[in-house]
Amino acid sequence: MRIFLWICAMFVCHVSFSQDPDNRATLLPQIVDEPPRAPGCATVETALVLTCTQNSLDSFVRGKFNTALFRGINLNEKRIRTYSVFTITETGAIESISVRTSHPVLTKEMERVLALLPRFLPAKHEGIPVAVQYVLPIIFTLG
Repeated sequence: MRIFLWICAMFVCHVSFSQDPDNRATLLPQIVDEPPRAPGCATVETALVLTCTQNSLDSFVRGKFNTALFRGINLNEKRIRTYSVFTITETGAIESISVRTSHPVLTKEMERVLALLPRFLPAKHEGIPVAVQYVLPIIFTLG
């Protein structure tokens, strides 16, 4: 009986986790051959692309984020953390934006700003453009 249950469990795991060729998995930027490039990072050498893209994203969000919202809501924290997860598709577009912050107003604002991101140069793995899931933590320090 144990062997039968073990075989059933292995079959279910194989079927559940096998990849459909039409539904490619979303990868992380650290494991692809060529990570996605922000528009300002097109000529940067491959070893520095992740740092350049992170700095580009950080400065874009800080420049577009409406910081006046911090005054309009009652926050007791001096440091506001935002955690965003989004997908850079095979075409370089931004999709599947998910944001976690301490206040719903800040969540909506971060979603708005991320939707404004320009098109990226897509990541490539084994020479084929692939979708990449990107995690963007940003901390705002209130004075």
